[in-house]
Amino acid sequence: MLHSDTDQQHSILVVDDFDDTRQMIVTQLRYESYRVIEVKNGRDAIEMMKSDCPDLVLMDLSLPVLDGLSAAYRIARLEATCSVPIIACSAHSADTHRAAALAVGCKEYINKPFDIEKLKEMIRRLLSERDGEDKSNTAGRQAADAKAMNDDELLEYIDGLLQKKDG
Repeated sequence: MLHSDTDQQHSILVVDDFDDTRQMIVTQLRYESYRVIEVKNGRDAIEMMKSDCPDLVLMDLSLPVLDGLSAAYRIARLEATCSVPIIACSAHSADTHRAAALAVGCKEYINKPFDIEKLKEMIRRLLSERDGEDKSNTAGRQAADAKAMNDDELLEYIDGLLQKKDG
């Protein structure tokens, strides 16, 4: 596990196994004065959430050890972290991956390569909503999107992703 800065206003957990991608994101977020915590896989993300609960998670979906969908699903169901917004990011097809990400509990989805300004705006909005400053109507839209897959479909989809990755 990798850790960093300690005294900024909001903290963000960045979960990505590619060092270059993670460092680009971390550099941009630090520039915005966020405290950044870094990990390289889903299992470490869950452990970090238990010990140093951040204000937001940026979760890559294709990760070693434990994939991002499985990690997001578990994080969204931990009592201490269920209100922490998770942004899923992936280079895979947005159609199915977005529906799966929202179904497991992510609040937003962004495709890689992403526009860093769009990502920063998404982060600001979700943190503002979490802080109670901006109550826009994204929750209703996301709840409707999240119903695109039932539990059985979701588990089958995650299994399919893991088989493709291993195969």
